Amino acid sequence: SGTVYAVHEKSGSIERLHVADGNFTIINNMYEDKYGQLWFGSQRNSSAMLNTSRGRPNNITTANGLSNNAIWTVHESASGNIWLGTVDGVDLISPTEKSIRHIGKEQGLHHERTTTLLEDQQGQVWCFGNQFGISIIDPKNKRIKYLGKAQGLPSNEVTVLFEEKNGLIWMGSGGGEIFTVDPTNMIIKKITNIPDFATFYVNTFKLDNSGQLWI
Repeated sequence: SGTVYAVHEKSGSIERLHVADGNFTIINNMYEDKYGQLWFGSQRNSSAMLNTSRGRPNNITTANGLSNNAIWTVHESASGNIWLGTVDGVDLISPTEKSIRHIGKEQGLHHERTTTLLEDQQGQVWCFGNQFGISIIDPKNKRIKYLGKAQGLPSNEVTVLFEEKNGLIWMGSGGGEIFTVDPTNMIIKKITNIPDFATFYVNTFKLDNSGQLWI
């Protein structure tokens, strides 16, 4: 529980690291920041930052200012801030200011559980928790926009986000629907509804080297 393993390629040895306390603690996400530090988000008991040069985890919990110890996803913004998706919204860690700021419903977020974070080319952070549409956090202008069925999405149940090189955002839903959003004008376009996928989730997108998008 709360354990990760590092496989050393050259020696073939395996190192065991305990990064989160508690029984049945599941590691939901691992992320390496630009400094080579590894971040781990656990289902119950904290976010842990591992300084690989020192080899010791530094646990960050509600005692340090997190809104919740259950971390679903970790993302580093272009500015170097660490974004954490929690069951109570989004926490923003500023390594330079050594501060933690919470963004939840009181701050304008339209959902609490945040399982996915995506930063677009404009610096906006898209986040969702499966069934409540998408909140788009604009740190530069300090505002939060919302996309749901009322704004033109085919479904509030967004399951995956993907950004093309041209900035276009692709989305998939729990009903097999695929659609795009242009972040510059928020125009939503439905691409297709594959009949065979009507009862399935669209879980991932992958653009190959030839330009084909795999779903």
